[in-house]
Amino acid sequence: MDERTEVELAQDLRESRRILRRIQAHITQAHRNLGAEMHDMGLIVVLYHADNDLPPLNCVIPRRKTAWLPAQEITAGLDFLRERGKTPRLHLIEGLYPPRFVESLHAVGLNLECTVNLMAHAAPSAVTGDRTDTTTDAGDSAALWEKVRGGDGYRVIAGGIEPIDIRRENAPPPATQHDVVIGDVVIGDVVIGDVENAPSGIARVTFDQDSAHIATAAIATGNSENEAKRIAALYRQALSVAAARGCELVFTAGSDEATRRIYRRLGFVDAGNLICYAQNDTTNRESAQQTDGNSGGTALFMA
Repeated sequence: MDERTEVELAQDLRESRRILRRIQAHITQAHRNLGAEMHDMGLIVVLYHADNDLPPLNCVIPRRKTAWLPAQEITAGLDFLRERGKTPRLHLIEGLYPPRFVESLHAVGLNLECTVNLMAHAAPSAVTGDRTDTTTDAGDSAALWEKVRGGDGYRVIAGGIEPIDIRRENAPPPATQHDVVIGDVVIGDVVIGDVENAPSGIARVTFDQDSAHIATAAIATGNSENEAKRIAALYRQALSVAAARGCELVFTAGSDEATRRIYRRLGFVDAGNLICYAQNDTTNRESAQQTDGNSGGTALFMA
């Protein structure tokens, strides 16, 4: 291995960590937008939502650039959640912390609960295609999200990181989120979906500074041969929305390998994993379904 290669590897590692730190910052702010409180406790931060028990809104997060957490620091955060009636949990993004970091988690009885694959896309641009796409304010798509929530003709392909709140009275500021709805996806001579009556797909995109998160996405079920094109059409439009906002980074959850292959063809790369630990043997029962060993294909709705 020559010196140049070592330098390039070091640069790649720094860039990877920069992206992961940006993703972590986006997720934390999104959870605060949904009503979670952030409590600083030494080397950790505790997210806590008084009115909702969803795991992402109630968990311990290590501080940036923390190489090691003493057991007492972790225990203090877990006790904070337990005392308020929440399951003690810790979430971290793999790649931001050394492998031996996990030793301190096991020492306090934390066990792996779920894994969410993260995929990132740098510098998205506007796209064109043979379809009719529309976008709408998040508050205008509540009825469609209710269908997704009830499994009524739609399959979730991304989720598990940011919960989704479709109640108008509790919606975060419009500037922080946007819904993308696609219809009339043309495949050959066949038109699939009607944006007004039977949309082909819907995605909620959240924004924080220069990053965008395709946080929850679902596509219409039906002919499986056309599913990949529905997914690609939905994500192309979401990337266009992010580009129009001036976002330099877009990330999402990869629900299964087949879906991740579609994302890669659109320019996404595998960025790492969000690892979720809990202090008991629960397995994220709030999730309706898990695929491919991770919960990236689960939509988390706030009651």
